[in-house]
Amino acid sequence: MAGVADSSATALEGDDMTFSRALTVSQFFTSLSPMTDADDRMAFTGRRAAAATLLGLPLWLAGCAGPQPARPRSATAGRSRPVGNAVRVGEAAGAEVVVRAMALIGVPYHWGGDDPDDGFDCSGLVTHVFREATGLKLPRTSRLISEHGRQIGRGGLREADLVFFNTNRRTWSHVGIYVGGNRFVHAPSTGSLVRLDSLDQRYWRDRYSGARRLIEV
Repeated sequence: MAGVADSSATALEGDDMTFSRALTVSQFFTSLSPMTDADDRMAFTGRRAAAATLLGLPLWLAGCAGPQPARPRSATAGRSRPVGNAVRVGEAAGAEVVVRAMALIGVPYHWGGDDPDDGFDCSGLVTHVFREATGLKLPRTSRLISEHGRQIGRGGLREADLVFFNTNRRTWSHVGIYVGGNRFVHAPSTGSLVRLDSLDQRYWRDRYSGARRLIEV
C-alpha cells in the first residue's frame, strides 16, 4: 500500500520507557510514551532486547499463576492458517501480538516490506506480527485485512485489535496494531520508522475509520 501522508502533527516527544519484570502487561504499556523517529532509532536495540525478555514469560503476560515453559518461535512459524472471522486463540496470543509489535518499533518503513530485515509497510507489519504470534495468515493489503475479524467500537478497543485510518482519501487505507492506552504501533510512511502513536492525536483522530478484532479470548 502507499505510505501515509507525512504530517508533523504525528510526531510526539519523549521516551519514558522503562522495563521491569515486576510490571503487569497493562502497567508496562501504560509506562510508554509515544516516540519520535529519532527516539526510535536510539532505543531500537534496547527495546527489542527487553521485548525478547517478555516473550520468554508467556505465563506472566497471560496473567496465569502456574509454571509453564515458553513456547518456541517455531511453534507458530510455518503454521500459518487463513483467518475469516475472529478466531479463538487465547489471551496469551493477544499479549504476544502486542509484545512483538512493540519489539519492531524503530524498523524502517519500506513500501511492500513484510520482514524486519528489509522493513515494513503498514499491512506488512500487521501480517508479520500476526503470523509470528498466532500463526494466522492475513491478506497483504489494509483494505482486505479490514474484511476479516469483527467490527469493534472505539470504546471497546482491546490490545491486539487492529485500527484503520483514511490516509489516502480511502477508508481502511492504513492499519496499525492497538496496544492499549489509546496507542497503536504502525509503519506510517516512506522515510519514517515503525513507531508508537496515539489515537488522540488530531491527525489520526480525524482519519480514524474503525477497528476489527481478529483474536477472541
